[in-house]
Amino acid sequence: MKTKKTVAPAVRAASIKNAKRVVRPCRAALPVQYLFDSSGAWVAFRIGKYVFKEGNWIGWLPWNDAEVVNVRGSYLGTIFPGNWFYRRFHQVHRGHPGYLKNLARVLWIPRFRRYSPLPPVTEDIEFEDAEQ
Repeated sequence: MKTKKTVAPAVRAASIKNAKRVVRPCRAALPVQYLFDSSGAWVAFRIGKYVFKEGNWIGWLPWNDAEVVNVRGSYLGTIFPGNWFYRRFHQVHRGHPGYLKNLARVLWIPRFRRYSPLPPVTEDIEFEDAEQ
């Protein structure tokens, strides 16, 4: 005699026209890395390999290192130890990393940090230039 398999109510989602959909366990959220300029002001944040400013996607890390490119593939800046985000004056061109589709708007706003002197041959990032 066959027995009907049942799924616990916490596992099965609300069905649409008797379709059985199973809710998969939620993956842990990626950690947020807040990025600051030399004055200690929050300028952006990073989630995984994506960088956002005020919830808008402004760039990503295509080479899995500290170099950030904007959404068009141009050099945007470098993430330095201590979560400092600066632009190097002379950055070696590494080629075009390609394009990604637009990402959803995300919003987290952290507190200010202490002041940090700029490393040699760097400057704070002007985000009006970043969108070009």
